[in-house]
Amino acid sequence: TALGILAQSHTYNDFGERTATTLTESGSQIGTMGYSHDKLGRITSRSESLPGSSLNDSYDYNQAGYLVSAARNGATTTWQYDSNGNRTHENGAQIATYDEQDRLLSYQGATYSHTKNGERQSKTESGATTTYQYDELGNLLTVTLPGDMTIEYVIDGQNRRIGKKVNGILTQGFLYQDQLNPIAELDGSGNITARFIYGDKGNVPAYMVKDSNTYRIISDHLGSPRLVIDTATGDVAQRMTYDVWGNITEDTNPGFQPFGFAGGIYDQHTELTRFGARDYDAKTGRWTAKDPIRFEGDGSNLYGYVVNSPINLIDPLGLSSGPYGLGNGPYGQSNMVDRNASLSCEMQCLVPNFSEAAAEKGIMKLAKACGEVAEHFGKRIFFGYGVYTTADCIMSCKSSGSGE
Repeated sequence: TALGILAQSHTYNDFGERTATTLTESGSQIGTMGYSHDKLGRITSRSESLPGSSLNDSYDYNQAGYLVSAARNGATTTWQYDSNGNRTHENGAQIATYDEQDRLLSYQGATYSHTKNGERQSKTESGATTTYQYDELGNLLTVTLPGDMTIEYVIDGQNRRIGKKVNGILTQGFLYQDQLNPIAELDGSGNITARFIYGDKGNVPAYMVKDSNTYRIISDHLGSPRLVIDTATGDVAQRMTYDVWGNITEDTNPGFQPFGFAGGIYDQHTELTRFGARDYDAKTGRWTAKDPIRFEGDGSNLYGYVVNSPINLIDPLGLSSGPYGLGNGPYGQSNMVDRNASLSCEMQCLVPNFSEAAAEKGIMKLAKACGEVAEHFGKRIFFGYGVYTTADCIMSCKSSGSGE
């Protein structure tokens, strides 16, 4: 794809897994991103050479598929987990404790408390406390930070975050094109400050128009913005780098655009990233609240983020902790069609965009069934987390004559 003086191309293997991305400016190569995969489709190594940044990463997993080791430019970090997937140790030292409901009690010196419904209520670190308040549906409404800074969120009738206040003053707003994707950012007076246009990734824009300039958003395989480049001049307006769990390790222009790890809406004050129904805390590698659909998310740990495989999977809806879930990896649908053309209806009900991927592969019977599944599942998600159930999806799928 090309925009202004910039062009971006991708290379895939036979399973539809991305193996390389090349970025050019006026025909000359200025950046590359490369990926290697194991037999299960998981990324085992990643190399990047981008303007101002160079990375060489490698990853290892245990039998459960959890990430247990990540090395960046020669520096290795290891993790251990308890029997339900809670991260307990880093480099051999204990870093966290949990209760019997998997609620986080302590992490690297900080202590946490929770509401009766399981949402994070407070965090105390070095004697300073941050508090969190929610509405009846579990939407995060207020975060009070040390130093008397209060962050408030404005939520609309569809549970979308449409505004942010700092100490009572509206500073940011969003307009949406659908349930998940903002198409415009607003200032506190309601003026449009940026417009977003989506392309090949559903969870992050391909480019942004801001102050009459057009910027290409170069994102990685997860949808995490890495570079924001002026398409007329080639100037880098923002460069962002993350660790494997999504912590921002470099941001040359904080707040220039609102997207962060895996395409979520990042709040630089709370350091939380919003994905659909929940907020993700990259520091702890977990959600701040239980899955709103509880165990229908197909995972036993209601706080777990993408089955502890953050380099491979995404969850843009914030509604799953299982291995396939609502946000299976950015190239995962096509990959799964190739590897699992006879996937059961039960699994089809948990995979978004499967119908499009199946159609691209010419498997029209499966595409038809999954299209009906998606219709039911979409209504279930966007109209109250309970109008339609997984059983409805399975019934629709089976009645279409596809799946087991």
